[in-house]
This record gives sequence, C-alpha cells and structure tokens, in this order.
Amino acid sequence: MKTKRFLVLFGALLAVAGLTAAWTPILVKPPVLLTPVNCGPKVPSRAYDAATISWQSAVGAANIDYGALQNVDQFVFNLKQAGVFALLDDFGFLTVANAAQTKSFLKHRTLNLVNGATVVTGTAGGGGTPGLVTDGVSQYGDTQYVPSVDSVAASAANFGLSVVELANLGANNIAFGVSDSASVNAYLQPRPTASTVGARVNSNILSGTLAVQTSVGLTHGQRDSSTTAEVYKNGASVSVTAPTTNGVALAAHSLFVGGLSNIGVASNFRASTYGFWSFGASMNATQAAAFYTAVKAYFTYYGVALP
Repeated sequence: MKTKRFLVLFGALLAVAGLTAAWTPILVKPPVLLTPVNCGPKVPSRAYDAATISWQSAVGAANIDYGALQNVDQFVFNLKQAGVFALLDDFGFLTVANAAQTKSFLKHRTLNLVNGATVVTGTAGGGGTPGLVTDGVSQYGDTQYVPSVDSVAASAANFGLSVVELANLGANNIAFGVSDSASVNAYLQPRPTASTVGARVNSNILSGTLAVQTSVGLTHGQRDSSTTAEVYKNGASVSVTAPTTNGVALAAHSLFVGGLSNIGVASNFRASTYGFWSFGASMNATQAAAFYTAVKAYFTYYGVALP
C-alpha cells in the first residue's frame, strides 16, 4: 500500500513539473517463492547394507517406507560398528510401522501370530507402546527360529537371547524362549518378582536383583561357557549365581514370544507388549552395552523411550 501511494505521489509531481501529460504508475507484484514438492526419492548418505536390502526384499518394498528402512539400516550399521552383528544368528523387530516388518531379519521367517495375538503398528515419533501384544492366556508369537537347526554363531555352551518388553509387569511367567528339558533350555523372565530378573540358558533358573525395578527394556541372558552364564538388563550386567546345570545341546523347538515353547507346546503365557527379540552367541560387557544402545536408538525413531 505504501509503494502504491509513493508511485501515485511521484506521478503527480512529474505532471506538475510538466514532464508528462498522462503518467500511469505500473505496479510490479513481488516474486512468489515456491516450496519444492516431490523432488524425487531421497538418497541415503551411505549405501544400504546388503543385509538390509535382502530383508527389505523379503518384507516387500511396498511394506516399508524410507524412514523405517533408514532406521533399520542404521541399527545394522551400529551393530556392525560394535562387533555385535556377527554374533547374532537372527533377530526380529516387533515395534514396526507395518506388520510385514516383523519378518525375522536374517532368516526371513514369518512371525506366526497365534490365538489372536496382534501387532500394534507405530509411526515415526508417534510414541505409545507399539509392538506384539499378548493376553497372558493363550496368545503368543512363534518366531519359527529353531536354535538347534538355525544357529551358526551360537552353540550349546555359548549362546545368548534377548527380548524387549514395553509394559512393566511383575509376574513369574515367560516373555521369550524355549525349553526341551531341565538342562536344554533358553528363556527369559524380565521381572518374575518385584525386584528380580531371571533366565535359563541350558541351566537351572538364574536369578539376579534389578537395579531398577522394572521389566521394561532389553533383557538379555547368555551362557559364556560350559560353566558360566550372565544376565544383562538394559546393557548393564546383573549379578547371578553360577549355573549348576549345564546342557550339551541347543533346543530343537522354535522360540516363542509372549510365552514358553515347552517342547513345542505353548505355556507360561505372559500378558505384555514386546518390541524385539534376538538369538545368537554370547557378548562381552562392552558389546552388551553397545547392543542396548543400538536397540534403544531403534525405538527412539518410533518415539518409544527405553530406560
């Protein structure tokens, strides 16, 4: 408006001065700034890992968007940087943007949802507790991972397994695992009592005291050798007694999430929400801490904060 007034006044002055008989101001519109829209596919700062590409193909490219794929590939990169990736024989994401993404990462096994177990999907930064939900009565997820058949890095005297639980639950039942006998077993109890965490790794029950009384986060149990075993909670070692039972074989039935695979039959159901599972060889303390850091970062993408 000020510009228009100035031009009109300037024209009047010229007319008075006799410089023009009929001067008409020309108004020029300011340029319109355009915001680029749909400028083509985004390009990652580094090439995707071959394992990520293989998993994407198994899941189906249409079932995973750019952001979720970047998050998975960063997770793989972080594990490789820490020397952890080679220790894992398989793992599966349960906190995902599309249920198809629960297909296991290395073996590409489909997660079987049994008796109405569901996968609540999440979004980037959406928060909440997206993941595999089980009712504690009959529901569970079958990973179709059989330790005795599918393991490469793991052995009867050296293996570890992990699960992420997203709901705080103190109950003496099983979040993840398998048991073929009193000495051939691999399962986790994130918080069987108010202050403890438990695991069996071809052993008797190993119990330790939680530094923070919550089941939420990453619970990891492992056998380091024929005579030693460890439990980690959110990357920190939990002191447990030495095992008195030492199995000589890996279990021959698949791992269940939300309950125990008891010689292939589901039992010890746990009502909770789960976000991740893994099975492989044991880790040292530095690797266990780095593993948790990588897992935590994966969940941050979905707005889910682990302890």
